[in-house]
Amino acid sequence: MKHSRLIELDALRGLAALMVVLFHYTTRYNQIYGHTVPIVMFDIGRYGVHLFFMISGFVIFLTINRIKKIEDFIISRFSRLYPAYWVAIMITFFSIQVFSLPGRETSLSDLVINFTMLQEWFRVPHVDGVYWTLTVELSFYILMSLLFLTRLLKYVDIVSLIWLCLVIITKWLKMYLGVTLPNLIKLLLLLDHGNLFIAGMMFFKFKNTKKIKYIGIILLSLLVSYYLYPENKTIFTIYFLIFFLFSMDYLKFIAIRSLVFLGSISYSLYLIHQNIGYIIIRFLYRLHLASWWSVPIVPATISIGIACWMYHFIEKPSLSFIRKKYAEVKDRI
Repeated sequence: MKHSRLIELDALRGLAALMVVLFHYTTRYNQIYGHTVPIVMFDIGRYGVHLFFMISGFVIFLTINRIKKIEDFIISRFSRLYPAYWVAIMITFFSIQVFSLPGRETSLSDLVINFTMLQEWFRVPHVDGVYWTLTVELSFYILMSLLFLTRLLKYVDIVSLIWLCLVIITKWLKMYLGVTLPNLIKLLLLLDHGNLFIAGMMFFKFKNTKKIKYIGIILLSLLVSYYLYPENKTIFTIYFLIFFLFSMDYLKFIAIRSLVFLGSISYSLYLIHQNIGYIIIRFLYRLHLASWWSVPIVPATISIGIACWMYHFIEKPSLSFIRKKYAEVKDRI
């Protein structure tokens, strides 16, 4: 699969990032602090992270099928995630210390643990609430690494069916018996979101093979999504339809420049937008500049600006540097 064929996924990342940003600046801010000017709420934006999970399932499965050694995968993911994340948590932590954001403060010890990206596993507060999804992503990477090391990637369809059964059983136990599994087990096995990663992987398999059996697992993943998120079946139907169009090469129309641009900076934007945006919105209220349009647009514009800086001066250089050094080490071995 050529890299150019993934431009639609870049656009989908941009769309998902925009959804999450608008949700936080409208609905989520209103839940935490309360808007005092009329704001159009964007409740559906809460499901942007679920689109990210489906994209991750596709892309990570593509990546791990290309590698020859697990070290290649580890360096690939480390160089992609950690440098920008470390900069983001420092910016966010010290911005809150300087400008204040009631209820969102964290301690220095919390900050140190946040550097591992594993704080969700240990119930340590996040420097920024959106970071919970990064722990979910790390859990997915670990599971994919285990499949690679045990040579089970070629049986991913069978593994996915077993995994979906575990997701359903976990939900059933909670709904009907009141039994809740330990948080760490649910995180490590992705028992709350595994169906979305599975869908992404199966769409990858279908896109490359066109075998009908993968459509069957995809439909089962969709049914599990209905079971887990019954309040909004429509959005998941749309997501699965979008991925089906992508797998059939019918989604090229979505690759418009603005969405592809947002997709390119989506990781940095996701890392930096929430608490920084809340600080900006609070300033708008203090200066009596808050309105239905300034509340989402001003913090979004500033966050995009910071994300652009992070992408060009942190993400890209650090990724290139780490992977270059790793390649040099491999060449000497």
